[in-house]
This record gives sequence, structure tokens and C-alpha cells, in this order.
Amino acid sequence: LLDLQQALNGADYFSVVNVLPDVDDAKGGAVNVRVQLVPAKRTVYTGGPFIGTDTGFGVRGGVERRWVGRRGHKWKNELVLAQRLKTLSTLYSIPRPGKNQHSLNFGANYRDANTDTSQSRTLELVGNDTRLWHGWTRTLGVHALSGTFTVGKYSGEPDNTPGIDHGRSTLVFAEASLARKRGDSPTFVRKGWSINLAVRSTAGTLLSDTRFAQFTVDAKWIRAFLGRNRLILRGSAGMTSTGNFDALPPQLRFFAGGDRSIRGYGFQSIGPKNSYGRVIGGRNLLVASTEVEHYFTKAWGVAAFVDAGNAFTGTDYRPKIGAGLGVRWLSPVGMIRVDLGTPVHSQEKHGIELHIVIGPDL
Repeated sequence: LLDLQQALNGADYFSVVNVLPDVDDAKGGAVNVRVQLVPAKRTVYTGGPFIGTDTGFGVRGGVERRWVGRRGHKWKNELVLAQRLKTLSTLYSIPRPGKNQHSLNFGANYRDANTDTSQSRTLELVGNDTRLWHGWTRTLGVHALSGTFTVGKYSGEPDNTPGIDHGRSTLVFAEASLARKRGDSPTFVRKGWSINLAVRSTAGTLLSDTRFAQFTVDAKWIRAFLGRNRLILRGSAGMTSTGNFDALPPQLRFFAGGDRSIRGYGFQSIGPKNSYGRVIGGRNLLVASTEVEHYFTKAWGVAAFVDAGNAFTGTDYRPKIGAGLGVRWLSPVGMIRVDLGTPVHSQEKHGIELHIVIGPDL
């Protein structure tokens, strides 16, 4: 009965789901079950402003068709317009029979990104198969990514500045990922964790400008202690093997720094440099973070954190360290985190960096 209720809720077709066994009128060991359903709105519109120190100010709008046709297909579209990020995406999903939330998904995403060290305009087509697998969300798919990019360019510089790397590439690669999370609350986790694993490879394809293989892992662990305190541990790691690193666009290179990486540094401002001293990204990544929060009330608290790590090539790993303090507010729209971070023992970077993140713990 619980599986049935969860499956109907997870289908996202209904606003009310009640599974009611009529135990009192059981006859001959058989129990009638009454299922009450109220259809959800077929079309959902979303939108509004947002702010993030990695992306700047922006607005987001979307429209989702909860069922298309008689077979319950889904169609979702989203537009994001921010100071340093513009995306337009569409995703069409075909649910498959069974209790493992199996679906076939086809989508396209145009992305125009401008970070502290790179710019890129890419179009990506994707097709994948998603299902629950032993408690994990397993995704197997194929991506086709094409576009232009510049790496090592700082804001306001002309394109012909020495040291800026320009590139154009087309890559067709397979991707397999596993994701899982557990938490005792969707809004404020006192005990929970999440982990995401992904492998990408162009092996066996002849349509790419270069071959590469890549592995990434992201993990987070949260525990409450001594009443109104939380310990949050976070880590990210990645490794890339490729014959032509210059053909990889920025989203397939590793950088460090930013709200969800090393606070005290700008977004993607840390990584290996070229001969002109400009950050161009690396083949590998290793970042870790420790954070302690104390809440004075149910909604307001403070945090202290230390982040460390770097993006690197080969074995030349020299971690950058950032530390700082922050304020936490469990607002009606979710957790809002405002942090002030500063580099520790850095000869290249000084001062204080503001970081703002709005969203769930996991």
C-alpha cells in the first residue's frame, strides 16, 4: 500500500493521493482498497528573480506540461537570464511501466556562460534512460556538445589579448551516473547525506574532436549535535584523461572557487595556468569543506567554515584555503546562506568575497 501511494505521488499527475484499506469490512482474508485521486494542474508556470554570487542577478521562467497525450508524457521548458549565465533548455520525458520510476528523456540546452576566467557558448543535445536501481537513481545516456569558448579571459579584455585561449569543439560522449540522498527533512536536515557519481567517455565514437574519459564524485554529510548545532562536511573529486586538453570546453575542465567550492575565491578562479599566468582549468579536482552552524532560533543561525582544494594537472596539487563566517536564515522559500570568505596564506589573492546561496541542504 505504501509503494502504491509513493508511486502515485511520484508520478506528479495528482494533487491529492489517498490509499485507504477497508480493514473493518475484510471478508475471507481479502481487504478492499479505495484509492482517491484528484488531478493536478496539467500546465505549471514558474518564474521569478534570483541572486547568486556565481551568476549575478537574474530571472528564471519555466513552463511544464505534466502530461502530454494519453500516455502521460511530460514536457518541461526553462529560460534563465542572469548577468553571467543565460540558458534555454527543453526536456521531453516518456515514463515507462513499472515501479522503478523508469523514464526515457530527450532534451536540448543552449548555454552562454561568463565566469571569472572563461566564456563559452554551447548547444548540447542529450538522450538518456533513468530509473531507480537498488535505491540509487541510475542514468545512462549520450550527449552531443558543440560550441565555441575562450579560456583565460578576464572581464572587459579584448579577444586578442595575449594568453587567451580560443577554441571550438564538437564532442559526442556517453555518460553514466548514480545519485542518492537521504535526509530527515526536505527543508532543514539534522541527519542526512548525498552522493553523486558520474563517468563520461568518448570511447568508441568517431564524431568528436578529441577523445576523453572523466570521473567525478560529489558528496555531502550533515549531522546535528548538542541541540542547535550542525556539522556539514562536503567534498568533490574528479579526474580526466584526454589526448587533447585544449579541445575540452570549460564545462568539461575542472576549476575551483566559488559558493559551492572554495569560498573566499571567485567562481572558477582557481586552477592551472598557462605560460601567461592565466587560469585555463585542469584535468583533476580535489576539494573539501568543513562547516559548523549554530542556531539561536529555529530560523536564524551563524556559521564558521574552512574550505580547501584546487584544480590541478598531473600530481602538482597545491591546495588553496578559504575561511570565513556566515549567516543562516530558514526563510519561507528555503535556506538562505550569506557568507563572507577570505583566502588563507595566499600571496595572489587578498580581501573578502561575498557568497550567497539559496536552496535546500541536499
